[in-house]
Amino acid sequence: MYVPVALSQGQRLYFDLWYPYGPLIPYWHSLLFRAFGVHLVWLYACGLGTAFGVMILLYRIARMFLPVSLSLFAGTAFALTALPSHLFNYALPYSYPAAYSTLFFVGILYLLLRDCGSADPTWRLPAAGILAGCTLLTKIETGFAAWGLVVCALLLRAMSGTRARALAGCSLQCLPSLLAAAAVYRWLISAGGWRRMFADNIPLLGDSYWVMHYGKLWAAFVGFTTSPPLLLQSAAKGIGWVVLITALVMASTKWRSVRRLSLGAGCALCLIEVWTQYPWKFAPYLAWISPAFLGRQLPDLVRRGTHLVLYNSGLVWPSLLLLAIAMAAWWRAGRDRSQTPEILLAAASFGYGVRTLVRMYHAGYPIFYCVLAYVAALALVVKLCGRLPFPVPPRVWNGLAAVLATGVLIMMSPMYVRWWRPSPVASARGTVYADATEAAHLNQAIQFLDAARQAHEKVLVLPEESVLYFFSETSALSFWYTALPGLIPRDRIPGYLAGLDRQQPRYVILSNRSTPEYGVPIFGTDYNREIYAWVGRNYRPVKTIGDYQRIADPKVWAAIVYERAP
Repeated sequence: MYVPVALSQGQRLYFDLWYPYGPLIPYWHSLLFRAFGVHLVWLYACGLGTAFGVMILLYRIARMFLPVSLSLFAGTAFALTALPSHLFNYALPYSYPAAYSTLFFVGILYLLLRDCGSADPTWRLPAAGILAGCTLLTKIETGFAAWGLVVCALLLRAMSGTRARALAGCSLQCLPSLLAAAAVYRWLISAGGWRRMFADNIPLLGDSYWVMHYGKLWAAFVGFTTSPPLLLQSAAKGIGWVVLITALVMASTKWRSVRRLSLGAGCALCLIEVWTQYPWKFAPYLAWISPAFLGRQLPDLVRRGTHLVLYNSGLVWPSLLLLAIAMAAWWRAGRDRSQTPEILLAAASFGYGVRTLVRMYHAGYPIFYCVLAYVAALALVVKLCGRLPFPVPPRVWNGLAAVLATGVLIMMSPMYVRWWRPSPVASARGTVYADATEAAHLNQAIQFLDAARQAHEKVLVLPEESVLYFFSETSALSFWYTALPGLIPRDRIPGYLAGLDRQQPRYVILSNRSTPEYGVPIFGTDYNREIYAWVGRNYRPVKTIGDYQRIADPKVWAAIVYERAP
């Protein structure tokens, strides 16, 4: 929310504002704010439009490989995971570049798949190049994956006998977008230098403070690992899921009794998932089980089992198996162009999902990186079942899609009920929703900031609460408007504090924001001790908002307000 507002007011990305992604999306949102006014409705519209676009494209892609019912399931599964009332969604995400780059990447795959059907390259290939250039300006690592997919499509065409002249022409038409993106970054580097761009902002340099101290830990947290035991365990889960589903489909096709048993087992699985999501509803009927076992161990154990079937954490690995099978079939068929769509789907699914390699999940970061995994895994199932001597009847696919869709719906249902986020956090710039207690605390903090702004008093918010700046229509006092772990290098902290001394903020609002995902949860104790010590030397506590505690796992957002000492 905050960065586009600051840009619309004349600040410069990367120079006046820290920003870890490409420049396209914040400037696009700032243009909307300039044209229509600063309000969350424009961000909500962009987010919902992005989610809708990805859903439609996923369905269209799935229809190239899957029956109608499974294609509908693929779109439904994405829609259910895309819009929960959570920090990680498409309507108001932790990072709009993640949502937009997903849309661009899925759009590129769709264009390349449609282009495969023609003897010579069509306008879709240059269009995919334009989207790849936009992706590079949105999120650099996704842009690399997008250009890798475009190059893969060009190589497949070259090896499949496409005329060299036509292929060269389309390849040259892809270059302008790549050169334009490179020119933007070249200008930014010339204006600020390599280190400002790729160490202070986008952490790509190997010797940047972020990469050296937190990069490896962060990669493991989101699911990218090189540990052989973890990789083997994840691959076993994913490939095991394909084996299980394929065996059930084959057996259900051949024997009616197995079909009925499978459907009954699927219904039982969905009922079990209901219990794991709402265990307190069933507690009176299961009183004969030890309360300690029922309350903690059993639901968690059963939930792990149901998730292996409904949303397997290793579901990216079937893409790799599909890629191997499709490549072998393409080579045996004399590099026939008609075999290339499965190669592109598998390469796109694995290449994009590798970011959260062993942690595909129905919430959190994976909803931006594993959108193609279900399509590729089901395409592998359909391909394996296509080798049967008899066709799979539609009712088998319909039953499979119904069970999976029902299970995912039940799994996601707690994140959509009203009591999950019941209370508004409102201002003239729009509304978000939170837990009732948390909303009351946030509204109290916003009112305090509003009063300080009207009195022309400056307020510093730590460690990461830029939402308060947005709702109170105030501005941060530093290039680093957030002080999360790893963002302010230790050798830059003296300069950061000197800048704050020049600004002389009257108040400091210090929240209990915990950061266990970085391995250092408590601000001022586990990281940025110098900043916390500066607050202690220059300010005295005057007000608490909620039950403020300096602990690693606070349950509700709270804060303490400091006033500058005489």
